[in-house]
Amino acid sequence: MQAYTVELEAELNLLKEENEKLKQVLVYNTEIEYTVLFFSSYFLFFFLHDLCLLMLYIYLHLNMKKAEAESKRKQEASD
Repeated sequence: MQAYTVELEAELNLLKEENEKLKQVLVYNTEIEYTVLFFSSYFLFFFLHDLCLLMLYIYLHLNMKKAEAESKRKQEASD
């Protein structure tokens, strides 16, 4: 009976060690997920920021061309 108890205690210690290792892996994986999420959202923010700036530039450029064409048309009409 005592040998059986010693064997069970050894098994319990192994399971405790394995459980602790699994907890560490879980913490490590969670840290990696948060890091990836942070940098992904950081990248997405700047990508969208740059995209908005590009769209604003295109909008202003097209409106400027439109205004120039209309001004030229009015000038030609008045001549």
